Amino acid sequence: AEDASALTVVSCGHVARSLCCLIVDPHSRAELPDGRVGEIWLQGDDVGRGYWGRPEETERTFGARIVATRGDAGRASEAALDRAWLRTGDLGFYLDDELYVLGRLADLVTVEGRSHYPHDIEATVASASPTVRRGYIAAFTVAGEPPGRLVIVAERAAGTARADPASAIAEIRTAVHDRHGLAVADVVVVPAGSIPRTTSGKLARQ
Repeated sequence: AEDASALTVVSCGHVARSLCCLIVDPHSRAELPDGRVGEIWLQGDDVGRGYWGRPEETERTFGARIVATRGDAGRASEAALDRAWLRTGDLGFYLDDELYVLGRLADLVTVEGRSHYPHDIEATVASASPTVRRGYIAAFTVAGEPPGRLVIVAERAAGTARADPASAIAEIRTAVHDRHGLAVADVVVVPAGSIPRTTSGKLARQ
């Protein structure tokens, strides 16, 4: 807990008895041991059959097949291994029989072959300058040369509408480099309410 890079993660508790939940390597499709981060896969009667009128997306998301389980050391003992799994797109891990959710697989920021959670970068940005509005910051990568350029868009905090953002941008670049070892291609400071959000209120990074 005293490590400078440590983050607090909150447990989601135990998985419902009607579900089997595995942590799976999204590339090899093999079950991962407890304490390792991977994609959350679900199987059970509570899982839907697919998307209405979208067979290709249904097969990709609801028709996943596990390649390898961990046998008696894993969590697939109650699963029907010949049945399909739901790929949730969420990243998580097990610890002491409790499930922890870390974020969306699609939102991962990959720069120079290394993956970072965008909310970790966003937390660093929020702490770097009082000019930005905490919780209203989006970190993502954009295509181009070099590939995986990191861009940060941050909304202004209340009372900073007339403040010159130049010093905040410099502080943000320094903080992200020092904490995450990442060079920021661009920092954009925008008015409050500018960053799009999903219907549930989450940042629409994609």
